[in-house]
Amino acid sequence: MYIAIVGKRRDSWAGVAIYRAAKKPISYQVFIIFSIILLLYTALAKPIRTGDGWQYMLMATSFANHHSFELKKSDITYAYNKIAIIINRQNEIEHLYLNEGRSGYYKALNNNLYSSHFWFYSLIASLFIPIFSFLKLNLLSIFQFTNAILIILLMYWINYRAKLTPKQKYWLIFITLSGPTWYYLKWTHPEMFSFALLYISLLEYRDNKKISACLFSSLSSLQNMAIILFPAFIIVQELIQKKKLDKNVFLMSLVSTICLIPSIFFYINFRVFSLIGKYAVDYSLISLNRMLSLFFDLNFGMIIFIPMILLVAIFLCFKKDTNCLIAVFLLLAMALICSAQKNWNSGMQYINRYSFWMMPFLLVATMDYFTKIDKEKIKKMLIIFFLTTTIPCIIYRIINYQYVSFSPQARLILNLKPSWYNPEYEIFAERTTHKEGKIIFPVVYKSEIFGVRKALIKDENTGLVGYLNNDKLLSKKIVMLLKKLFIRHSNG
Repeated sequence: MYIAIVGKRRDSWAGVAIYRAAKKPISYQVFIIFSIILLLYTALAKPIRTGDGWQYMLMATSFANHHSFELKKSDITYAYNKIAIIINRQNEIEHLYLNEGRSGYYKALNNNLYSSHFWFYSLIASLFIPIFSFLKLNLLSIFQFTNAILIILLMYWINYRAKLTPKQKYWLIFITLSGPTWYYLKWTHPEMFSFALLYISLLEYRDNKKISACLFSSLSSLQNMAIILFPAFIIVQELIQKKKLDKNVFLMSLVSTICLIPSIFFYINFRVFSLIGKYAVDYSLISLNRMLSLFFDLNFGMIIFIPMILLVAIFLCFKKDTNCLIAVFLLLAMALICSAQKNWNSGMQYINRYSFWMMPFLLVATMDYFTKIDKEKIKKMLIIFFLTTTIPCIIYRIINYQYVSFSPQARLILNLKPSWYNPEYEIFAERTTHKEGKIIFPVVYKSEIFGVRKALIKDENTGLVGYLNNDKLLSKKIVMLLKKLFIRHSNG
């Protein structure tokens, strides 16, 4: 009798579990399928080495091998044999690390070698090395697999943790997954790390969960220090509102100390707060032009990749929308800090790396505007976003222009009205000559149809540098082309 009753109960529990699973909303099932497909894809798809990917890979290798981030000869050998040979990039390891070179690594006070980049992103990725090794998967894939987990975490937060209406959820999911997010999925770089955690932080801030907002933004800042401004802003705002130091402010400040970990690590080992700040930053380079290029440059700015969102954010600022004013204020401050980077035309997947992780500010800040309009208008907005962001993002993939090539929009303006586009000299020089390095003057942009359109020149006597534009030539060339077309059409 006892056994029969227990068996009956077990059947009942199983039935309840099946019933509950069946009653889950379709979005839950879609989320599970989406997650499985994304994880399988990133585990099995051929990885690519991008940016300072070897540094991040070597840090992950170091931790997997000896639970520290000191670079040892055995780590380089391991990366060479287990990764470089498999992806046919032996020459990179040989050039950067085997021939007495230690690119991106510096000798600490204790004579150990550490990367100029902080190691937290590599630490997370290193946890998958044993699994990938056991399954005989490409070890370089641990980064795209980590990036996939970050996207899944973000989608989970939007769907099940953030206090959003169904309309708001669908809007954020659509604009996030049908925009430039996928560009950085396969990058061996922490852009997706900062993007996803900052996005979650903004959702938490919106829900007035300021402690967790500080936590996630502080974690995000471990790989991009400019993000420190966001938890600092939250704490200052809370102090101004409450006019006292209470438990919440204390806890927010406590979790925000995570931001200081990289500085403490580098100070202990090098007596500087940042190796990037020491070797890759020049504060004399900070300028309004550089700052604004993250938003409006025709090669990598937000205006090319999320034009509707950016323009609506600007519109809402003029309407004195509080959310957008705060978002834009923080973005401009972060962009100003980032503009101190020496290598401004650095490797990027179409959209600038800084612009990419900054996007969540605008996506979240403009959400209420888009989701409060009526059903017909939001359909039009979805179509506009699809036409101005999704389709162009696909086209860029097909064209596959690189960071040393001009975007289609930049080429169009340079051909038609070159005086309208005056980027940072480094951007123009490297994308005109299709290579990185010191600028050799003059740098001349020439169109196959219209001839010489723009030149970057330097006066050797004064040292002044500037652009020469050829706008007038255009009208004559267009007239000639139109005549040819007209004659051709008439003869036909």
